Amino acid sequence: STLLASSAASDVYKRQLQELIANSTKTEITVSANYREWRNFFKLRVPADVHPQMREVTIPLLKELKGMIPVIFDDIEC
Repeated sequence: STLLASSAASDVYKRQLQELIANSTKTEITVSANYREWRNFFKLRVPADVHPQMREVTIPLLKELKGMIPVIFDDIEC
């Protein structure tokens, strides 16, 4: 049982370390899509029931695209 407890503690430590590294590492992502795909992406990722961190990324992007191409994105609420 000591080995099992040690293994469980090690797993918890590994998860905590992975989370810390993931949250402390800058990541740049490049995405390309057509307007239909972008609309679908925003409809899935902007609603209030979506994870808050996803909304932190998608809402500013949607607002920027609304400013650039309002006729395509104005009907999607954020």
